[in-house]
Amino acid sequence: MGWVVNFLEKLGLVELNVNGDQGNSIHLNDLQEWVVLKEEELVIKNNLKEELLNYVNKLKDSRWALECKIDDWEKKIHALGIDYRAQDINVIFTETRSFLENILFEDIPDLEKIKVINAIIITELNKLQQKISASSFSYNYSFILARDEKDLAINPLLKKVLDIAQIKKQFDEKIINSGFDKIKPLKEKVSELEKYQESVKQTRIELKVKKDRLGTAITKQKEKEEELNLIKEDPKNVQLIIDKRKSEEFQVKKGELSDQVIIFFSNIRPALKDYLLKNPHVNLARDYLDNPAETLFNDEGLAVLSLLKTLKEQVIVGKLNLHTEENNVLMQQVELAISGKLEELQEEYKYLLQQTEENVDVQINDKDFMLRLEEAKYRLEHFSKQVVKIKETVGGLEEQLQELLALQSKDLEMFKNLIQLTFNQEIEIRV
Repeated sequence: MGWVVNFLEKLGLVELNVNGDQGNSIHLNDLQEWVVLKEEELVIKNNLKEELLNYVNKLKDSRWALECKIDDWEKKIHALGIDYRAQDINVIFTETRSFLENILFEDIPDLEKIKVINAIIITELNKLQQKISASSFSYNYSFILARDEKDLAINPLLKKVLDIAQIKKQFDEKIINSGFDKIKPLKEKVSELEKYQESVKQTRIELKVKKDRLGTAITKQKEKEEELNLIKEDPKNVQLIIDKRKSEEFQVKKGELSDQVIIFFSNIRPALKDYLLKNPHVNLARDYLDNPAETLFNDEGLAVLSLLKTLKEQVIVGKLNLHTEENNVLMQQVELAISGKLEELQEEYKYLLQQTEENVDVQINDKDFMLRLEEAKYRLEHFSKQVVKIKETVGGLEEQLQELLALQSKDLEMFKNLIQLTFNQEIEIRV
């Protein structure tokens, strides 16, 4: 096996010890390739490709010889004029020809495929043997024998069938003795090990993500603890926290309002674009087309309502080139605006803006302080629960990882034992 060791060592699939001897230290990712090379070594050592070729040729020869025999027997039956009495025999001949179709070989199969073919051959052979044995043809066959076959003590067709079975048996014995049949379980075990390796990898990735989230949650928890302590120690600083929070909330709510405005005007973009094309001097139409949210928020007096009514009138008189569906959408949006939708969005924005611009120096009374204190406690409790929940998830993943590693280790030992039994060789597997 020296050539295999050299080849593996060149590929970096095995490591040599300090004395230059084979240490057989193989990484799990390279194990499948190592098993394939061991398989190739067995094939070469036992001349299995040549044995396979010889086996296929023997089957072909047996098939051809049996077909010729059946042709001769059928001619003899016809010549004797006993076709009417040989109907059962003709059925057996037909089934035999059907069986022989299983050993047609356009190409030489590989060793794995021949095992599948052999399974079919032996199944069909057994069926054919049983049919021959169960018929009168099993003992009443002398009329088809040639002169030199008169002393034949067994049905000639059955003998041919048994000869094919013997050829298969001899080939199977060579495969078994070579140890080739032990390779497939090794490949399957490697696939299982690789699945464990992938599961371990994915679990570690998920564990890292959860630990990162845990770190973030712990940081937030500490921040909320500091905020709560700040409120408890110096109520005057509460306003700083409130102002910052209001600013953040304002940006979020403004974004939500902006999205509603953008959605509203996106439905009438075709009408605005066509109107602006015909009336390029109308800057309001351009502003609502380019930046509808900011334009609405700064549209004192809601001049947009007049613009929308103009669009509606031009649709009615046919001055805007819109599809029927676009016309219908425009009419619906105009009615929605007139009924107060845009005014409602604008007023909500103004209210948000007003909340953020209130005097930050107002004195906080005891009631306000208690409200802020409770809010700070609530936020701290929220992140504390989050920390506990993520810790539980992390603990579960760590336990899952340990179970996977234990199963993987157990399977690795089983695989190494299989290698020891199959090749009388010890290997070390790196993961």
